[in-house]
Amino acid sequence: MYLLFNNNSGGDAADNAKEMMNLLHIEYDDLAPRQLGLF
Repeated sequence: MYLLFNNNSGGDAADNAKEMMNLLHIEYDDLAPRQLGLF
């Protein structure tokens, strides 16, 4: 399953994706340092 978050002028896509990750209890391990900045 893929989820897409539309990034509006308020730049909410990243925050909404992080909240969805929290709601679904999704955690990523061993991400590269640059990827950690995305989450």
